[in-house]
Amino acid sequence: MQYIETLETKSTFYTTALKDQKEVFQGDGFREMQFVTLPDMSSGKKNGIIISNTCDLYLHDRLMSVDILYAPVVSFSSYQALLRKYSSKTPQSLDDHFKTIREQRLSHILFLPEFEGVMAESLVLLDQIIHIPRKYFFIGEDI
Repeated sequence: MQYIETLETKSTFYTTALKDQKEVFQGDGFREMQFVTLPDMSSGKKNGIIISNTCDLYLHDRLMSVDILYAPVVSFSSYQALLRKYSSKTPQSLDDHFKTIREQRLSHILFLPEFEGVMAESLVLLDQIIHIPRKYFFIGEDI
């Protein structure tokens, strides 16, 4: 278990309890997920995290299929370096912004603490959510 101090509360952030499950769960991370940027239609592969509710991934009784929602996960240190290089804000203003991110006080960015041996501190960019039909996400699987 990994813990993080967030807004004066201690809460579980990561678990390895489900690592041997073949199912996909909300919050699962994947490497090299496809992302497209509009309007220029540039595309590339980035790490991503499943945003869809787990129950939406596996319901068979729907009249219409529910798409899988996922968002990019980027390195917090890369984000910091990019802003330090290109932002016109003062160093103190940037430090305050980074602190705000770590405190989970922004609605469009989710801070992910380091998961030792697995992932460095990272950010989920919730303003860049992508969707894909289930049939393309679960290729070859009957779910």
